[in-house]
Amino acid sequence: MRLRFALIGLFASVFATSLGIAASIYYVPLYIAYLGAGLEGVALMGVFRSLAYALLPAFVGRLADRFGRLRLYALSIFLNAAALVLMALSPTLTLAYASSLLMGAGYAFFWPISSAIAASISSQQGRLRAMAIYSLSWSTAFLIGPLVGGWLRTFLGYWGLFIASGLLVLLAPPWLTWIRLGQERQAGPITLNFPRAILPLYLAEIPHGMVYGVASSILPYYMAQNGLGDVEVGALFGLMGAARLLPLLGMLRPVGPGELPMLLAAMGLFLASFVLVGLLPHWGGFALGLGLLGLGLGLYYPAASSLISRRFDNRHLGLALGLLESIFGIGQMAGPPLGKELYTALGPGPSFVALGLLWLSMAPLLLAANRNPRNGGRGTAA
Repeated sequence: MRLRFALIGLFASVFATSLGIAASIYYVPLYIAYLGAGLEGVALMGVFRSLAYALLPAFVGRLADRFGRLRLYALSIFLNAAALVLMALSPTLTLAYASSLLMGAGYAFFWPISSAIAASISSQQGRLRAMAIYSLSWSTAFLIGPLVGGWLRTFLGYWGLFIASGLLVLLAPPWLTWIRLGQERQAGPITLNFPRAILPLYLAEIPHGMVYGVASSILPYYMAQNGLGDVEVGALFGLMGAARLLPLLGMLRPVGPGELPMLLAAMGLFLASFVLVGLLPHWGGFALGLGLLGLGLGLYYPAASSLISRRFDNRHLGLALGLLESIFGIGQMAGPPLGKELYTALGPGPSFVALGLLWLSMAPLLLAANRNPRNGGRGTAA
């Protein structure tokens, strides 16, 4: 019963925080453009938002391992709310960029700690299922959030959108009293002696992060340049959120194909998504491309986090998953500048086709991780 209450508290708080983030995240590039920035300014926003996320998660995860995950998790909620309020109060690009940096810091605390909590209260055998349920909690928020954000943007403007998003995040703290982790302090020596077989999975987070970095910065700008309004952009990203739920629901079954086949399938979906967006720059093409992107994102994260977390004991889950998020942040930071350069050099459509082909670089990394099943190369569904 205690574990059940802990899970309910975790998933409800993750949903509330993610709902506030999702309601606004895809409108930040549009707000940056509204303040007068062009494509270069939108890409710069993506870099600022990803900078803290590249530098902090591994360090934050280790702090949480040593000094208590729950208190740092609470801090992450308030950081995310503060970043959204600051964005609402940012009439200039300089302040908007500072808000983006604070957003990245909020994400750097929120995602690695909440995922470490989810992993720590599940068994080794049930890890994939637990991470799928955890992913369902925030993915459901990312289904609803863009639609809520589009409505708020229409009726309240950008100021109202960001303030309301911050208030949604603040629905999370009351649920923290439900979370019970038992022994919160789990001190142990820092070790980098992790199985070598999973190192390629960490490296694959760079192109994975680039996918999301481009999707959350350049892609909304590209859609707006092709005639879509704010509400249409939000609706299509809501569709992406709906598609992300489908593979997660499939992971709730006790038997599945295993993590690495899921990762390879996700890579193929990333490729197809960006190629379609580049070749069919209209509402139907964006809908199909974002649907495939959602399927890929739904497969990738729970499979990667499950496979990696099962190779570490509970004392080091914050470090293991924080490192995963840090490398993801590096890719997320690299994605917008690369996307901007390709957008300028090749043109809008061909740049997305080129980016789609870039995701093929994930294949050798994922296949390399499959060479040594004894050390974690071959996962099994929980």
